[in-house]
Amino acid sequence: MAVDLEELRKENKKKVVYIVGAISLDIDNYKKKFTQTEEDLRYAGFEMIINPTCLPDNLPYRNYAPISIAFVEACDVVYVLNDWKKSTGAMAEVAYAKMAGKEIIYQEERK
Repeated sequence: MAVDLEELRKENKKKVVYIVGAISLDIDNYKKKFTQTEEDLRYAGFEMIINPTCLPDNLPYRNYAPISIAFVEACDVVYVLNDWKKSTGAMAEVAYAKMAGKEIIYQEERK
């Protein structure tokens, strides 16, 4: 069955998506990676995107963790970058998303 891209874009437009991936282990490139992913998601029709790079660079992990869980709570879809298994925080976010019954899209599935 063929996918109707226009219909998919309309459907995605209504959803809030949160991007999950390694940050602290990719300190030199994570902003570029997340920004590119946000652009890709916009192309796919998503308009409401929670990008964790909006948080301050020097935020301690103990402060970041509860915010990231709130981001998962606030979204309809969790978009998981390929490097997520390298990050304890990203693995916790994915586990929480599964427990909360969120729709999860893995980056590698799109390629």
